[in-house]
Amino acid sequence: MNSYDTIKVELNGTIGTIYLNRPEIHNAFNHKMVLEIIAALSSLSNDHNLRILLIRGNGKSFCSGADLNWMRDVVEFDHEKNYNESLLLANCLHTIYHFPVPVISFGHGSVIGGGNGFLATADFAVCTKNTNFAINEVTIGLVPAVISYFIIRRTGINKAKELMLSGQRFNGTEAEKWGLVNYAIDETDADDFIKSLIRKLIKNSPQALRSTKNLLNKSDLFHGENEFLKESAEIISKARNSKDGQEGMRSFLEKRPPVWE
Repeated sequence: MNSYDTIKVELNGTIGTIYLNRPEIHNAFNHKMVLEIIAALSSLSNDHNLRILLIRGNGKSFCSGADLNWMRDVVEFDHEKNYNESLLLANCLHTIYHFPVPVISFGHGSVIGGGNGFLATADFAVCTKNTNFAINEVTIGLVPAVISYFIIRRTGINKAKELMLSGQRFNGTEAEKWGLVNYAIDETDADDFIKSLIRKLIKNSPQALRSTKNLLNKSDLFHGENEFLKESAEIISKARNSKDGQEGMRSFLEKRPPVWE
């Protein structure tokens, strides 16, 4: 794997992991980290043996938001440079959200501001019950703009309004209740829980997982029911004729476990 300065990437067979790796500042992100995450995602997406992607944070926190030194630089940026910087982060989050295989993110410690984007874009967001959350951009005169699409998709508009307009702090248990994460667990159970989740996913057809995720992510792009129905019919017809589809149906009819290539 490539060497990075702000993240660490591990590939263990069919499981890839991206670690946010600035533990001394609670994995606060800056321009370089965003670029490196995009580069890592691009590299991993080309690995056709990859089945699952994990996103985690090294050290005491998942991500404490934007790096203060980076924010000091941003204060001096003109509109065009600010726009390009924001668009870079938007593209990074979009790439996670549309990554071709299931993505699991694990939050712990603190998940603040834009750090919520790296958690909320995953298919399965997991955190510890005592994780400290805040979407608090309004408290410093900013807007949680780039992450808003992904937060709204998870919590719904009413809860997103409450969290974004108040800037309030909340814990992992509340984040689970509101749908910001799928699961809030005890910290001591974290590794076992994630391994269990991986086992549930890894037993499924690799091709079917990729196609299903693609369908789900495209669902909000269609302009009407008919368009979506045509696309979904096309996807399932291809799945039935695929190697995994043929093996899955035969193994079901023959009452045996499937063997995926």
